Amino acid sequence: MDLIKLIDVTSNEFDEALKILDYSFPKDEKPTKKQIVDSIKNGESEFFIAKKEKIVIGFLINYPINNYHFVGHLAISKNYRGQGIGSKIMGKFMKGKNIVLEVEKPTNEETKKRIHFYEKLGLYLNTFNFIMPSIQPSTQMLELYLMTTSPLTKIEFEKLRDIIHIQIYKTKPIYKLD
Repeated sequence: MDLIKLIDVTSNEFDEALKILDYSFPKDEKPTKKQIVDSIKNGESEFFIAKKEKIVIGFLINYPINNYHFVGHLAISKNYRGQGIGSKIMGKFMKGKNIVLEVEKPTNEETKKRIHFYEKLGLYLNTFNFIMPSIQPSTQMLELYLMTTSPLTKIEFEKLRDIIHIQIYKTKPIYKLD
């Protein structure tokens, strides 16, 4: 499996990865194609695809911010799930980096499994409430947690939360759901 930084947002590989994004995330959690393309073109994000032979089997979107790499999305093709590919992608990507990503609160088996997946990779669950702003006009804000390479203090969390809101979501910091 190869993890390749994709530059050409007009390629078939990019479109294949977006198909995986579309069925892997609920509407409230996925950006539009235009948002992704603009972010890549503006140098705000990096789009990596995972390929096995010549087939796109997954992707990862990274937003480098300050001393962190914010993993906005990671998904694997339905046909390749459960084969350790997500772990391999994250393992390759995480080397020497401070990682931060959002996860849903552990309210059901699926969310608990996702958190456990990232914990096995060495990430820590920070249980401070993080509000993900609505990313499209028709979507809702979500109350999530952040997972990071090392545990955060409350002050570190607050600084990181504000950076994520300002630099990634292009909004002022949000402290609670309205």
